[in-house]
Amino acid sequence: LVVRCADWPVVAAGVPLRVPAAVFHANRVVATSPAARDDGVVRHQRRREAQSRCPSLLVLDHDPARDSRAFEPVVAALDAVTSRVEVGEPGTVA
Repeated sequence: LVVRCADWPVVAAGVPLRVPAAVFHANRVVATSPAARDDGVVRHQRRREAQSRCPSLLVLDHDPARDSRAFEPVVAALDAVTSRVEVGEPGTVA
């Protein structure tokens, strides 16, 4: 079984999903909130285009350390249920 939260970087940043937000790495969108997707912001989009589609977009920097720290409690909870947990990346567990 694989569980994946594609928006994990937004969740890890503590942004409510009703707020239009996107995480950027090298000026490209790597994760979005549902509110941002509703305004036309999608993965791999350039920062300028994303901001033009959603002027109120909250811009977040890519922070893998933050994502990992925030994912640790999820992994610990799953580890209590099953003996074999493999983390692919923060937000993805098998």
